[in-house]
Amino acid sequence: MISNIRRWGLLIVLASLALSACGAAPAQSWPGLTASGDTAYVAFNTHIYAVNTANGVKRWQFPADNNNDISQFFSDPVLTGETLIVTSYNKSVYALDINNGSQKWVFSESTDRLIAPAAVLGESVYIASADNNLYALDLDGQLKWTFETQNGLWAAPLPTEEVVYVPSMDHNLYAVDAVSGKRLWSVELNGALAGTPVLDGERLYVGTLSDTLYALNASTGRELWTVKASGWVWAKPVVDGEALYFADLKGTVYSVKADDGEINWQAQVEDSVRGTPVLVEGKLVVSTDKQGTIYGLNTADGSVAWEKVLDDQNADRLLANLVVLEDKVLVAPLTAKYLMYALNPSDGSVLWFFDPKAK
Repeated sequence: MISNIRRWGLLIVLASLALSACGAAPAQSWPGLTASGDTAYVAFNTHIYAVNTANGVKRWQFPADNNNDISQFFSDPVLTGETLIVTSYNKSVYALDINNGSQKWVFSESTDRLIAPAAVLGESVYIASADNNLYALDLDGQLKWTFETQNGLWAAPLPTEEVVYVPSMDHNLYAVDAVSGKRLWSVELNGALAGTPVLDGERLYVGTLSDTLYALNASTGRELWTVKASGWVWAKPVVDGEALYFADLKGTVYSVKADDGEINWQAQVEDSVRGTPVLVEGKLVVSTDKQGTIYGLNTADGSVAWEKVLDDQNADRLLANLVVLEDKVLVAPLTAKYLMYALNPSDGSVLWFFDPKAK
């Protein structure tokens, strides 16, 4: 019963996002994370924080004060050189200086909310919008081209030098020319696409909100194989050599053969998996939507190496993607005593936490 209630809670979050076209905004966003070197960047509600990864101490925040009208952030910040790019629920994209959090530029031509993270490759920044459009910008935030789909875009695109793969809620995966923005091909799948594809050689992997993981030919979109899951596949798959790992919103975690989709093993965790798992030290680390529980699963057979509840009294709703940085796994719960935790991947113990209210 509890598991069902929590899955309905996640569906309510989805519904609140769908209301964006009507001008409605959810009461709270979920956090987004990225990290590089000695700094982690976490976006949550109306602020973005830069955090020292050695001790969890805040370096800066954007905006610098606590009174602002930027609205909310739902997505992972994206690093490119000395710039941090973050999409916002107020239809704008912000580019910040990673050294001090000052604003470099803002792009505000989207006509609906920005739920997905940006995607950056080379000199291009790609912005997926709930207004059905993919916007291609240069590194100064100037518009290069726009590609329109038939429904909203909730997931970041996957760019390569020649092709940008665009997952859409209209059930289609589009291949778009990276230079011109013209459609090369598209393939209709069996459900809405809320997660970013993964490219492995000539294969694309993408999940749908109709309980299916697809492997497609990256050049043509031709279906190679599918795996039927027990629930929606929202989180991005993870590839490691010959193995592919993914999870669904009913808490089933899968290891399959990347060549043909044959299942190596499947494991059941306590609740929905929305955030992308990470591989570290021979373990697949998976976060769930129940009581802030995180699992370290052995990649050989899916057995539980460790299990950790971040905060017995408060932690809940682990919707954000996990991030690995050297010897740490970074976690940002939706509701918990602290905004971010750094875990030891060997046993799940907490190394430090980040409190944005700390002086």
